[in-house]
Amino acid sequence: MRGLAGGVLLAMTGALVAVPVQAEDDNPADKAPESMLYDYPQQVTEGVWSAIGATQPYTYENSLHNNNLSFVVGEDAVLVMNAGASYQLAEALHEEIKKRTDVPVKYVVNENGQLHSAMATGYWIDQGAEVIGHVDAADYYDKHAAAYEEQLKDIAKEKAEGTEAVSMNRTFEDRIELDLGGVTANVVYFGPAHSPGDISVVIPERDVVIAGDMAFNVRMLPIFEYTDTAAWLETWPNFAEVAEDKTII
Repeated sequence: MRGLAGGVLLAMTGALVAVPVQAEDDNPADKAPESMLYDYPQQVTEGVWSAIGATQPYTYENSLHNNNLSFVVGEDAVLVMNAGASYQLAEALHEEIKKRTDVPVKYVVNENGQLHSAMATGYWIDQGAEVIGHVDAADYYDKHAAAYEEQLKDIAKEKAEGTEAVSMNRTFEDRIELDLGGVTANVVYFGPAHSPGDISVVIPERDVVIAGDMAFNVRMLPIFEYTDTAAWLETWPNFAEVAEDKTII
C-alpha cells in the first residue's frame, strides 16, 4: 500500500480503512537525502516498521523508492516486505533494520513482480534470506528483469551499481504461514488486483495487514494494460474482511 494507515477514515465498498491526511506540498523530492531511502522507517506498532516511499514516479532523487518497504520483527526472524528497487536501496534499508534489532532477516516477501518490489532480490539472497513471491509475480518478474535492469540504470545511474536481476527463491500459489518467533506472518494471495501475483501479509498478533498493492492511499489506483479491474473488485471483499479493524500499511 502506498501510505500508512492512521488519520481519517475512508469508506471503500463497505469497509472502513484508516488513511493519513497529507498536504499537497508534503511531497519533497527526497525526505532523507543522506540515505538511499526516500524516508526513514517509522514504527507502526510493536515490532512493525515501514519506510514509506514517495508518492511520485521513479526518479533519481527518490532512488525509485516509491513503494513501502516494511519489516516485522519476531524473536527469531525478521520479515521484510519488498526487496526494493536496487542493491544499494536494500542495503540502506537493512542498515536501518540493524539499528533497531539484532534479529536476522530470514524472509523477504515481494508484493508483486514489479521493479521497485523485486529488483533487489539478489541483495537479500546474498544475506541468506528466502525471497518469496507468488508464482505469477515471479514469472512476471523473470520475463521483465532484463528491461528492469536497463530502466534502473537509466534512472538511478550510479545508484544502480551492484544490482543484478536474480530470481526469487521461493514461490507459492495460495498462502503460506511463516513463524518469526512469537509472531506469525500469513502471506496471502487474495486474488487478482493491480499487478500479476499481488499479495498481502497479515500479522494477527499485531493486528496489522501489510496490503502491498491490494490497496492504495493518497494516490489514485494505478491501472495498467494488464490490470483486470473487474477481477480486482471481486477480490476486494476477500481482503477487506481480513483487514477489518486492523492497521493497514
